[in-house]
Amino acid sequence: MGQRRTLYFLAATILLAFSGLETAAQPTAAPIRRIDHIMIRADDPAKVYAFFTEILRLPVAWPLMSPREGVATGGVGFGNVIIEAIRFPGQKSQPSRAQLLGFGFEPSPLATSLAELDRRGITYGERRPLISTAQDGSKNTLWTNVTLRQFSDGEAADATTHVFLSEYSRKYVNVDERRDRLRARLAEAAAGHLGSRP
Repeated sequence: MGQRRTLYFLAATILLAFSGLETAAQPTAAPIRRIDHIMIRADDPAKVYAFFTEILRLPVAWPLMSPREGVATGGVGFGNVIIEAIRFPGQKSQPSRAQLLGFGFEPSPLATSLAELDRRGITYGERRPLISTAQDGSKNTLWTNVTLRQFSDGEAADATTHVFLSEYSRKYVNVDERRDRLRARLAEAAAGHLGSRP
């Protein structure tokens, strides 16, 4: 219960820090567009993912996969946000216990968001792109994450709270189209009977 209260407080603090309040003297840009996904860290993310997709029948945002060695991740749509079940190599967690890890925010876009964070004095880490190699040997950036250090206590695997910006390459996924697709599928699915609303 204490951890849940702390995370609620953290989310409220982040939203206040990011609020796009403007004054006539100094207009500001919002550094984030919205929450993209919420991360749940688990030693067995396949079980968490199966619960969401097979029991709750939530629509698949991305299938269970390993985008890099030692990482397992799967995402499902839940209204206007994605829930991600994930495991990192070397993560420190209690066996078989799923834990809320943090939030991935969609920037507006990343370069603009980082400039606005600088202006507001909000600290952040280095850009961490995930680069894939195609069969022809060409390299493509799938997404780039930037940890918001002011709201995090580590970088992903070693964190108990990880808050970050996550910008997807439009060649990899169009986030607006994905959000619309997941919303439509949720409205049609049996999960809608659980009281979740797209």
